[in-house]
Amino acid sequence: MAKKVELSAEDLGLVEQVIVSVWGQIAYDLGDVDDNEQAIECCIDADRLVEFNQSGRSRTQARNVDGLVKGLVAKHGYLPVLKYLSKNIRLV
Repeated sequence: MAKKVELSAEDLGLVEQVIVSVWGQIAYDLGDVDDNEQAIECCIDADRLVEFNQSGRSRTQARNVDGLVKGLVAKHGYLPVLKYLSKNIRLV
């Protein structure tokens, strides 16, 4: 059985900053998204963590966060990572 998806508090904080920033950039264009899991998925999909990052973090730091999320997906699978992020980061 695969290990449970976990991030350190520091890493989760970094991921949250970038995801919240991306959500701020794309939410208006998406219309009425009222499901947090769907909102998280919109943020982590299609390299948006790097392309829409306005968190004050550098593009390199956003790439590191994107790589961290992609590493979790490679290790645990997409759905468990999406569920974990949705549980720990509230967008809607």
